[in-house]
Amino acid sequence: MQVNIFGIIQSDTKSFTANYNKADYTKVKTAGYDETSESNAVKYYALKMQDGSGFTWQGMHQVGLSGFGVDEVVEMTINCIFTKKPEFSETLTVTGG
Repeated sequence: MQVNIFGIIQSDTKSFTANYNKADYTKVKTAGYDETSESNAVKYYALKMQDGSGFTWQGMHQVGLSGFGVDEVVEMTINCIFTKKPEFSETLTVTGG
């Protein structure tokens, strides 16, 4: 599998959009990739669907804000890179924070 690096645009970078609120944005940003650090740990991710199925993978993420126009919704975009291929599960149980 190919190794991904933030700042180099690749098709393996996946983006997720979420509604912005300060508390969630701060938590996601704090846990994310830090370009000023020499040691960015690979993290575990899960995306659970409403039917209980979902995907798990290992990788890193960065977050940014979009939507600063007049009367425009402010959203946060979470960009993920994979260090392990996402795996699908018919039933996904997520534990931890």
